[in-house]
Amino acid sequence: MLHYSIPLIPNSLLWWLLQVADRYIITFFLGVGTAGLYTAAAKIPSILSLIHNVFFQAWSLTALEEKKEDQNSFFAQVFSVYSLLFFVATAILLCIIQPLVTLLFAPAYHSVWVFIPFLLLGVCFSSFSSFIEVSYMIAKKTRQLLLTSFIGSVLTMLITIGLVPVFGVLAASIATFVGFFVTWLVRAIQMKQLRYMQNKGRFFSTVILLLLECIYMSFSSNVNFVIVISMSVLVLLLQAQTVKESVKVVRIMLKQRKAKKA
Repeated sequence: MLHYSIPLIPNSLLWWLLQVADRYIITFFLGVGTAGLYTAAAKIPSILSLIHNVFFQAWSLTALEEKKEDQNSFFAQVFSVYSLLFFVATAILLCIIQPLVTLLFAPAYHSVWVFIPFLLLGVCFSSFSSFIEVSYMIAKKTRQLLLTSFIGSVLTMLITIGLVPVFGVLAASIATFVGFFVTWLVRAIQMKQLRYMQNKGRFFSTVILLLLECIYMSFSSNVNFVIVISMSVLVLLLQAQTVKESVKVVRIMLKQRKAKKA
């Protein structure tokens, strides 16, 4: 029990560090006021965290309780549905960031919307990383789990410390995304989930398209939201086939559930 559980303690600390270290670094280099702007910007991506929290509770129980003969295929099917939810939600939020910030925040905070796109992608890959965490639990590979969190947190801190003094708050948003993306990638490779992922081409094409959209929104001096909406529509069209496949998967799972109860 100790061999299994002790690595989970520093893992939780590193995961917390991965999520909040950027705010302390911004406070150190740029002051409390700027850190307040960044904290305000992080409130919009927390909408995606709500989706993750609801899904993850059900997913972790299902994955730990049910023994599947073809577990890799089962995980791949569920991840396909899971990533679809986040991609669609992110594409929609990117379209409404500016009016949403104007509606929810005081005028002094209206400029923070440019920090949000990369934070949204960061939450996506934070959630994807948590999804794979269940695989480590099942395989009792908690030391490897700790290693992946260490890599992600150190990378995030190094990028944030190196770039925030030069490029400001936006660097922290980018560092958050990079840290969580690398954490997810290492976990996906280590647990062989990248090998069994369904529609890898569609998945990474969507990630690249969303990343280009984030770059345009955060670095363009004059953002044209017609272009933003068009790019989000492309994301939705790209995921249209995944929607059809996900509906089939959900129906199959529901039938299996009913058959077990009967």
